[in-house]
Amino acid sequence: MNWISTLIPNRCVLCQHTLPDSSGICAYCLPTVKLFDVAQWPNLLLRPDIQHQTQLSDCDGLFSCAWYEGSIATWLSAFKFQNQTHYLAALHTVLSQQFNRWQLLDSGSGIDSMHTIPLHPIRYFFRGYNQTAQLWQPIIPKANIRTTLHRAHYTKPQTSLGKQARALNTNAAFTVKGDLRGKTIAILDDVITTGATMNAAARACKAAGARTVWAMSVALTPISP
Repeated sequence: MNWISTLIPNRCVLCQHTLPDSSGICAYCLPTVKLFDVAQWPNLLLRPDIQHQTQLSDCDGLFSCAWYEGSIATWLSAFKFQNQTHYLAALHTVLSQQFNRWQLLDSGSGIDSMHTIPLHPIRYFFRGYNQTAQLWQPIIPKANIRTTLHRAHYTKPQTSLGKQARALNTNAAFTVKGDLRGKTIAILDDVITTGATMNAAARACKAAGARTVWAMSVALTPISP
């Protein structure tokens, strides 16, 4: 234990008890975080309610940890928009646990490379970081992360747009630099709402020759009927 952790101990983001490591969440609170059952639904696109609410016609598979609600929503929002990095360790722990469970099902054995959803340079300049790349950092050693996807033009923030407007906003939003012919790839994001951004990225990858595209996010936004 270094002197920084002695002066400012690591604490669980839920119960505030002191942690022996930098996991961000204790072993007692971690099981209380409600996650998708990857054993039952290794491909969430096959789950009827999720299939109905998302626009992921150019994706072949979907992995996510949980609904964007409760603690997961609080942590993601605070990290993404306010750069409250003390929540990042807990999100890393949750994502690593869920991804490892998914891999044990042999679901990810055929993925050739992983590609993060990029920020437009203007948005990156003002935010100062790509939250998606930081969220998926624990998975990077386990797969080949590449910056093949690029923003073709600046788009409005999706949070204020409806379902149809989101699709129009992301139309032809991405370009691909690299050879994806015959590849099985994964595209990584923080939150998928309607799936418009993810599907636009998947469409660009399919146009560049990708055979199979997995959409992956930390959370999915539940949409009211």
